[in-house]
Amino acid sequence: MTGAEHAFRLLNVSSADDLQAHARIRDAALRLFGVHGIKATTVRQIAEAAGVSPALVIHHFRSKEGLRNACDEWMMARLTEKKTDAVAGGDTTAALLQSQSEFQPFHAYIAASISEGGEGAARLFDAMCQLTLDMFDAGPELFRTPADLEATVALVVAFSLGATVLEEQVARRLGGTHLLDPAVLPRYSLASMELFTHGLFADDTFLRRIRAAFESGRVPADGVTDPDPPPSDH
Repeated sequence: MTGAEHAFRLLNVSSADDLQAHARIRDAALRLFGVHGIKATTVRQIAEAAGVSPALVIHHFRSKEGLRNACDEWMMARLTEKKTDAVAGGDTTAALLQSQSEFQPFHAYIAASISEGGEGAARLFDAMCQLTLDMFDAGPELFRTPADLEATVALVVAFSLGATVLEEQVARRLGGTHLLDPAVLPRYSLASMELFTHGLFADDTFLRRIRAAFESGRVPADGVTDPDPPPSDH
């Protein structure tokens, strides 16, 4: 083996090890962020869980915030790939449901990120909105066009994140301990799809009333709609 060949082999081994360490750190961070919260999790804890040194964590991700960003980007790439494939017909619905076990660690991480608020939560919320818009684009024949697409997308994401943040309570009401529990997943999936497919109200009575109220100007600019506020103490 020539010196150049030996150096090339060493470079490939080093690169492979580097990529494996990168993935181990990312996976450990995503799990620990979900368990302990992002603010409470330290670089040292992540390094210990990944079997590397804290210095290597910083080498790969520069900071804990950089590591959090990497978790967001990797998670959203996986979710976008699976969900857009499903609506575009490139992946079966059964395959998407089967892949949910892969996404289980995401639930706690998403709940922690959203619950802690701040720029990270805003960034993740925006990424989830973009994923939903991508699903509209990937399978336009599956969706009707809402009157206000941006508002609809924001609400759909809020509903989804609400179930994730309240996973323990939702699962408890549905007879299990988490959303992917075999006792919960069918009920949760079918109820949510039925709600999005058929809606909740029997007709458009309330929609017409609310639209008419806004168009008539009877709803104050400050959003206060109570016509008989309680009397002042003065």
